[in-house]
Amino acid sequence: MTELELYKWVQEKSPEWRWQYNDEAKQDDVLILPYSFHFESFSKLVEKGCDEEGIECRIKGDYFAVWMLDICEYFDINIENIFSKGGYNDF
Repeated sequence: MTELELYKWVQEKSPEWRWQYNDEAKQDDVLILPYSFHFESFSKLVEKGCDEEGIECRIKGDYFAVWMLDICEYFDINIENIFSKGGYNDF
């Protein structure tokens, strides 16, 4: 995945997201909440970054939640180029 591919996906799908402290990573991170019907396109986008352990997410009703920092770092993407620091989208 390239930075441009992720940027376009976020712009097209417009998932809810926000910067938030990630207790496990012990740093600020972006939590995104795409709708469940975006799961397949998101999975295809990040599949090359999945090792045997996969990517952790939480499924909640009609959406799933994913921390983005590790994903962005794996693909050498500057997370702030996708999600403005301190910003949020709808939640």
